[in-house]
Amino acid sequence: MKPTIGILPNINEDGILSLDRAYVQAIARAGGIPIIVPYGDDLDELYHMINCLDGVLLTGGGDIAPSYYGEPPHPKTQKPCELRDKLDFACFEYAFKKKKPILAICRGLQLANAALGGTLYQDLPAQFKSDISHIQQEGKFEASHPVFVKEGTPLVRIARQQIMASNSFHHQAIKELANGLAVMGTAEDGLIEAVYWTGKQYFRGYQWHPERLCATDVANENVFAEFITFASMSKG
Repeated sequence: MKPTIGILPNINEDGILSLDRAYVQAIARAGGIPIIVPYGDDLDELYHMINCLDGVLLTGGGDIAPSYYGEPPHPKTQKPCELRDKLDFACFEYAFKKKKPILAICRGLQLANAALGGTLYQDLPAQFKSDISHIQQEGKFEASHPVFVKEGTPLVRIARQQIMASNSFHHQAIKELANGLAVMGTAEDGLIEAVYWTGKQYFRGYQWHPERLCATDVANENVFAEFITFASMSKG
């Protein structure tokens, strides 16, 4: 039986949920059953739903409130959605505690790093000098810069090559890496692009959007194939 994967949607201050269909397609293509997590006001109900899932996908979106990693807001930091921050942190922390397989993309990676004790660059152009534009001009389904795979990490098995295609739509990224996480891929400028949890818990985080590249690129397709494999194993 296929594993069920809960996808955390975007939510605005008006309570409107939204989700890029590419996430749904990527999970389905890899052999999972995608389920959009319907955020409610009762955290116990949310936790009950997570208990029923075989894996959780943290998606992209707006900036996280810097208070979650102990910093004042930078002038270029977007106004955070307090409701989404609250619910996403609650979902991640509970799913991680319950050892559910977790795949985190873009904002999802940043949120997981903050939840585990790391920090973020709040605005890359102002705080991290680079010749690479991390907000690409190319279309969202096109690659823009390579990610260099670190030897001895899970990304070697996933990518099956030393360099992996990525796209880039973020002005924030990991600054201090949380304890327990390890780097498995970087951009040419050294910015962290992919991480994993070094313990037994399955966690992979990617700064780019593999869900937009997986239909045409095998290495990005393998990001989801590996996740679904572990979610199937978790299913028992």
